Amino acid sequence: MKSILFVAHDPGGANVIKPVIEHYAKHNHIQSHCLLLGLAAERITPQSPTLHYHYVRTIATPDFPNELSAEPSDIITLLETIKPDVVFTATSFNSNLERLAVRFANERGIPTVSILDFWSNYAKRFTLDGIVSAPQMLLVADGRMKQEAEAELSGTTVIISGNPHLASITAKYAEARQKAASQIQAPLSRIRFFCENIRHYYPDKAVNEFSIMPVLLQSLTEAGFHGEVLIRPHPMESHEPWAEEIRKYELGIISSKRFAAKPAIIVRLDTATFDEVLCDRCAAVGFTSMALLETASVGIPTFSYQIAVPDDYFWLPFEEYGIMRLRREEDIAHLVMSSPLQNSTTVLKTSTDALSVIDAALHHLFQARHHGI
Repeated sequence: MKSILFVAHDPGGANVIKPVIEHYAKHNHIQSHCLLLGLAAERITPQSPTLHYHYVRTIATPDFPNELSAEPSDIITLLETIKPDVVFTATSFNSNLERLAVRFANERGIPTVSILDFWSNYAKRFTLDGIVSAPQMLLVADGRMKQEAEAELSGTTVIISGNPHLASITAKYAEARQKAASQIQAPLSRIRFFCENIRHYYPDKAVNEFSIMPVLLQSLTEAGFHGEVLIRPHPMESHEPWAEEIRKYELGIISSKRFAAKPAIIVRLDTATFDEVLCDRCAAVGFTSMALLETASVGIPTFSYQIAVPDDYFWLPFEEYGIMRLRREEDIAHLVMSSPLQNSTTVLKTSTDALSVIDAALHHLFQARHHGI
């Protein structure tokens, strides 16, 4: 029986690899093994007689207290114990987990595959302690990602598989969104702002979610928005700093004669599950978060805030995925006037197509390993 070791840590990587793990958990002729840390361990939980979970000792990730890394010797022991036919990883940005799994598998002649969820830092995702150890094969979402990845990872075979996560949620929420769209439409009254933890990940950057939030709220007020702005912290981000910012905003309203009456905008931390978010009547705003691709894919009006923000903040292919750019103050009016529901403009492979491409790629690796190629 062929075997695959799946490895993941970060939330974005967990999302894109989860449908693949669930797919292979249903295969009776393939043994699946999972080494999951962090949010990946919370999000990926399928059960199957042919799927086994493994655990390693964890260590702190330097400068990133909310993220876990693994003891290198434990990864080596696991590889030499289960001897997988393929190691299949997501890509974490700070944890050493996937980087070491790919490196140690490469050193042992085990075929390596990674699936990528974002359009940046291709070589950096496979670099640890100055050593680049890229996978034999990289699965990517689209042509742009393929071109950019090939430019940085010349020795890796790059295959367009599509993003199985986006394809899956597009199919999953289509009926719910269509049902909501058939109802009487009310004006937009809820905006979600998706954070990227920029202040922590990139402390040298002058612009971050905290710096633009007062400007955004003022612009929304001037554009005539009445309703809620729900701030949704990054999964790796502490909520406390945002709770403090909201308190400052509320105190500013109380002390201002201008807002003697009920304020036009109520600001809260978002506590909804992501399932509730994707079914909700709202608009989504952020910089370049993967969450914007998720909201756009199910038909939620989605915007990238780019007013007075440097170009090097942005990596997503916005227009291709139905995300509208806010580049001028006047564009805020388009956000306020947007319908709370719209048809998805995202062009995606179906989840079946993505998984079929992955099946074919892994079959090729299995065959090559069997014949000693």
